[in-house]
Amino acid sequence: MNFLRLIRPVNLAIIAITMYGVRYYIYSFSPELFDNEYDFGLLVFSTLLIAAGGNIINDYFDVKADRINKPDRLIISKSIKRRWAIVSHWVFNVIAFLIAMYLCWKHSTFWYIFIHFTSISFLWWYSAKLKKIAVIGNLVISALSVLVIFLTVLFTLKVNDAKLINHILFNSNDALFNISIFWIVFIFMLMAFLQNLSRELVKDIEDVAGDQLIHAKTLPMLIGEKNTLKIIGILLILFPISYLPGTLFYYTDFNWVLSLPITIAALLNCLLFLLSFTSFKWKIIGIKTGLKVSMFSGIIYLFLHS
Repeated sequence: MNFLRLIRPVNLAIIAITMYGVRYYIYSFSPELFDNEYDFGLLVFSTLLIAAGGNIINDYFDVKADRINKPDRLIISKSIKRRWAIVSHWVFNVIAFLIAMYLCWKHSTFWYIFIHFTSISFLWWYSAKLKKIAVIGNLVISALSVLVIFLTVLFTLKVNDAKLINHILFNSNDALFNISIFWIVFIFMLMAFLQNLSRELVKDIEDVAGDQLIHAKTLPMLIGEKNTLKIIGILLILFPISYLPGTLFYYTDFNWVLSLPITIAALLNCLLFLLSFTSFKWKIIGIKTGLKVSMFSGIIYLFLHS
């Protein structure tokens, strides 16, 4: 049970659901091209292994700070020995890298090896050093969250070569509508980046006490909680600003019912933007909760088209 808590199964489930959601969303417009389910399952599994390894190594380097920030959730050194944590980290990464090698061989590409190696390296570097540097560590983790979506799109396009693009663009009476498929995927990547960046900054606000102990220099420590919340608010409003006008431009027959979840996510971000500038006592908890609902709504949208 302690090991399961260490790898954060809920976060891993969200990654898997997101990858399958993006895949089903793209293929919902071209069901006859749906194939290679086994290889895609391997890609998802290897991604989850890297993410689990990243969670382990993050807690491995965070033991000192976690004794202050979340002593009730401290696992490494308390329930699991440090040596077993580091061994588990490397076992997960080695298995993931072997899967990447198989996928590269199977599909004649080096993309999977490159992305897996880059992800493993940056997760280690983030845990050991980058997370102590204001904004840089937050940007790295947020970029890796987008990489999960990019991996799914890459697999889809690589496996089907040019068939999928040609089908979407030319095998329909409404090519402009079909181009919007990729527009929504782009918006989803933007949403994932902004939501995760905001979430990371909120966590930095909560972890100031422990971060001071390990001599970190996070954004809240440099400019204060109030100013950091304003930046979070600005980040959150960027998603609805980009989504709503783009949606109206690309969709001449926009289906508001099917798109209700992602529209709710955009409108909720507007509310969180206003909340970040208030003096409401529980606004940090409110922003955290709102971010979870917003991200969950975005994921639901992907499956409505499958």
